[in-house]
Amino acid sequence: MRRKSIHRIISFVLFAAYLVFLGYLLFFSEDFGRIAEERSIQYNIVPFKEILRYIVRAKTIGAESVIINLGGNIAAFLPYGFFLPLLFSFFRGHPRRTVAAGAVTSAIIELIQLVSRVGCMDVDDVILNTAGAALGYALYVLVCYILRRKGSGSVTAEEKKIS
Repeated sequence: MRRKSIHRIISFVLFAAYLVFLGYLLFFSEDFGRIAEERSIQYNIVPFKEILRYIVRAKTIGAESVIINLGGNIAAFLPYGFFLPLLFSFFRGHPRRTVAAGAVTSAIIELIQLVSRVGCMDVDDVILNTAGAALGYALYVLVCYILRRKGSGSVTAEEKKIS
């Protein structure tokens, strides 16, 4: 097999593993309050309400909770924004498509959480996840730039068009 094919297969496997792990964290992990008991519907549809609450009350809530909630939601979608353009040419060179896909995927996840009563549907999670997808795309562009500057043969012609 060619080196490019091996890299693509590894990237698909890593992306699939990431999606499975993300699904587990969002819907099944007891560490994040996902338990089987009957729960009431919980939601927040006011943009920035929870983000501001975490920032304003950071000392009371605790740094660990702030980092897990705010930083975790951003970090959760960083790989999503990185892998989409890496694996699918439709997203390559199109940051808006990648960010929109992150926003739509996050909104679908939040709606599933609302309907299934697992976790809390929160518009702020969509905002933070979308920011994570945007940062993931920026990381993808940075990695392509670095590989191009080093003269690596693993960067495709389409990836070279990004900058």
